[in-house]
Amino acid sequence: MAEAGFRRAAAERWWWYAGLLAITLILLGRLGSFPLFDVDEGAFAEASREMLESGDWWHTTLNGADRFDKPILVYWLQAAAMHLFGVNEWAVRAPSALCAAASLLGLVLHARRLWPEASGERGRLAAGLLGTSAGFLLISRAATADALLNALLLLGGLRLVLFATQGNLRDLRWSVVWFGLGVLAKGPVALFIPGFTLLLWSLSSDRGRRFRQALADGPSWVLLLVICLPWYLYAWHRHGDAFIDGFFLKHNLERFSGPLEGHSGSLLYYVVVLPLLWLPWSALLLSLVWRVRQFWADSTDRFLLIWAVFVVVFFSLSGTKLPHYVLYAGMPIALLLARVMMDDHGGRGQKLGLLAGMLITPVLWLAMVGGVPYVAQQMDNGPVQQLLSTAPETSEVLAWAALALVLTGLSLFIPSWHGPKRWFLPAGVAAVFLAWVVVPWWGETLQGPVKAAGIWARSQGSMQATQWGLHQPSVGFYRQSETPRQAPQVGHWGLVQAIPQDGQTYVIGFESRGLRWVSPVAPQAVVAP
Repeated sequence: MAEAGFRRAAAERWWWYAGLLAITLILLGRLGSFPLFDVDEGAFAEASREMLESGDWWHTTLNGADRFDKPILVYWLQAAAMHLFGVNEWAVRAPSALCAAASLLGLVLHARRLWPEASGERGRLAAGLLGTSAGFLLISRAATADALLNALLLLGGLRLVLFATQGNLRDLRWSVVWFGLGVLAKGPVALFIPGFTLLLWSLSSDRGRRFRQALADGPSWVLLLVICLPWYLYAWHRHGDAFIDGFFLKHNLERFSGPLEGHSGSLLYYVVVLPLLWLPWSALLLSLVWRVRQFWADSTDRFLLIWAVFVVVFFSLSGTKLPHYVLYAGMPIALLLARVMMDDHGGRGQKLGLLAGMLITPVLWLAMVGGVPYVAQQMDNGPVQQLLSTAPETSEVLAWAALALVLTGLSLFIPSWHGPKRWFLPAGVAAVFLAWVVVPWWGETLQGPVKAAGIWARSQGSMQATQWGLHQPSVGFYRQSETPRQAPQVGHWGLVQAIPQDGQTYVIGFESRGLRWVSPVAPQAVVAP
């Protein structure tokens, strides 16, 4: 009997590891099948390409201008990937996907130390929940710094939980390594979130003793300074006040104090966004609210709860709001949701909520695609209306949506499956549909003309080109040449949506769905009829 139980447990573990492998394949699959999304993906990818081209690996530029938006680590990873695999979408997105896959494996392995009595089940469940959630999937296939920071916060956060609850300084120092790399990936937020979480947990648990122990650990400070300080000192030495103003003041302090680049929202912004990011598991989020007292009574769960609530509250108070900010709470929410699934043992309410999430998810993504013609009709912006009204055909999307719904329905009635395991196949089907079908369709709809324009410009050789009234950083990536934002001179080319009605004569060299390369012609070169 004991041997049979051991074999069943081993088979269960391998089932979950096979699931993690499947999620990794979903993350890596079709990464290069759709254009980069502007502005963020295009800006990161082009800045990394310029770094690779210049050979200056300590400084980033975008279209030749200094770029202070983010620290250096993500650019190193993207430039290294392009060096190995060429300048293409797969190369610049692969670091994000690999970081996401590594974070899920780390979640499984670290959770076994936090809950040894559960034989790793909670960590496996949490990895499955996080890895198939919509927000995690989307950001983990994007050529930005967010998947990297998510992975570093997850790995460091798990070590910090172990330090908080068990007091091992080795765990504290490992957490500092991960958070220090996070500071190189996105800045002070990588220390701010875990630091305040530890402070609040310690004040509520041991009157601040564990937090003071962390502050007093000299080797942790040495590790942090060795990891972070060299690049920050170099950037300050090279750029002086421009770096301080551009990075710390504009892209950190101003981002919190007011809306940056128009990304604003109400205090309830994340009340709406969070359930969308956690599809198809959104129904479980209500259980977190009902179980706050239960979580608070457990030392480890209290740490996770404080982390999750702090992230949501902090970014709700921030002037700049973007959906992916709340994903920094992904690790604690996933682990808390995993406890909900384990405790409920598939209760009726949970089953109904999960069933609704599984069936609604592909329908929602299909509705987003199918609603594009209607949105196009409502647009006042002529070029954008033209772009959306000429979107690619949706026949492939419809076929995949039908398949996703059928497989989802069938998987829920496999008699040999029971408990939480039965929900992960339909969640995986929904994940494939979102990552491999919906997002590529959106990418081709919104960015296809930009990619085509960049490829056309590259085929013309060393043409002088600019962006005129646009901010599409990815066009430089596809041109493989800097494309600054300014009006073109006579004989040069400018990328525009609408030809200016300024009395000037323009030659059109390329046109696709409302996007054009135009070149102003000198008056004397115009031949009268």
